[in-house]
Amino acid sequence: MADLTVEKVWERKLQGPFKMGRYPLAASSTIKRGAYVCANSSGDATNGDSSVNGTVLGIADESVATSNGDTHITVILEGVFKLTVVDADDDDNVGDIVYLGADDNSYTVTSATGLEAVGRIEEFVTGTTNWVRLVGEPVRDPA
Repeated sequence: MADLTVEKVWERKLQGPFKMGRYPLAASSTIKRGAYVCANSSGDATNGDSSVNGTVLGIADESVATSNGDTHITVILEGVFKLTVVDADDDDNVGDIVYLGADDNSYTVTSATGLEAVGRIEEFVTGTTNWVRLVGEPVRDPA
């Protein structure tokens, strides 16, 4: 998969904590609504992927582009979203940590070097579709 080039609207549950934030957008960046967003080492918002090694933030609530870093983006930091998690395909995955995959539009339950944890599976739906609670900060395994 690649970074989103068109907006994607994820279905979300309107329950529990729901928190948003605004972040400066990294210079020469474009983030589409529905993309997962991380903060780079300068604290600026950028498309999330396994190469960012930054702080996980959440899902972009709007599409924004900038050439010189003079704008901000609204990010949904916490909430429950219906996401496709490529290797979470049954009820046994409920409670598993979800990691951001290779780009701003993929998720996995398989931990690997460079992958950032973004939340936990709350409910299995069907196929690889799951309700995932995003937490807007690194998720740690209790073990």
